[in-house]
Amino acid sequence: MQIDRSMANSNIDVVVQEKNAVTPVASRIPEDSIKLLHELENVRSLSSIIIGSTRTPGLPYVFLFGISSQAPYLSVTNWLGTGLIEGSMLRPGKKEVMIGRSAARRLKKETGDTLELGSKELFTISGVYWLGQGVLDGGVVIDIEGSQGLLKRQGYVNLALIEGKTKQKTATLIREIQDRFPNLSPAPASSLRTRIRAITMIDGFVAAVSVTSLVLSGVLILNTLIMAISERTREIGILMAIGWSRGMIMGLIVTEAVLLGMVGAF
Repeated sequence: MQIDRSMANSNIDVVVQEKNAVTPVASRIPEDSIKLLHELENVRSLSSIIIGSTRTPGLPYVFLFGISSQAPYLSVTNWLGTGLIEGSMLRPGKKEVMIGRSAARRLKKETGDTLELGSKELFTISGVYWLGQGVLDGGVVIDIEGSQGLLKRQGYVNLALIEGKTKQKTATLIREIQDRFPNLSPAPASSLRTRIRAITMIDGFVAAVSVTSLVLSGVLILNTLIMAISERTREIGILMAIGWSRGMIMGLIVTEAVLLGMVGAF
């Protein structure tokens, strides 16, 4: 799988999220804790990630991934870079984004185009990536400051991805984080795939709820119309007696249904 190859080529050793957080989306790590994590002796580099959803014309629901890395060891950037198929990596602070291949196809966007996110903020697409995971390839990657502004999440992140100084001391690094940060939960990088699956499950759940709501709304409107028609048989009979055609009666009923649907949607 593409995401497995990407993870194998990355420098990520430890994934950290808030303790007792059910999913990465629910995790909240204060930026102060991120700074302290980066100062640990066995940490070579640390990348922060923010995960959320926003909207863009053509896609009312799109996952947004904010990333932050410290040079020269860019663990997240290296991971995403393995899946870059067009263009280049985004430049922090330049109002640039990277877009997944699935999202690019649905929006008919390519490198160099502009993309509107959130409250009509415009960003330039610097590149297109493919990691072989639906929820990732259907999302947008932006710098950490941009994601905090769009999602109104100043002051904290969802995940910290850590590269250790030596692979042999990964277990030691995990124990050190557990001892010094009781509110955080560190795990080996291999668990990132599980966390991505959790995000995918959330995405699927949201889609299922949306479809269920649409079906139930249709059933409720249908039931309302059936009841309204059954109670108006005398009125319909009178209209036909004075010259209304079947088409005119149907037009009246359909117009009422459309208006009812519009009011309900509003």
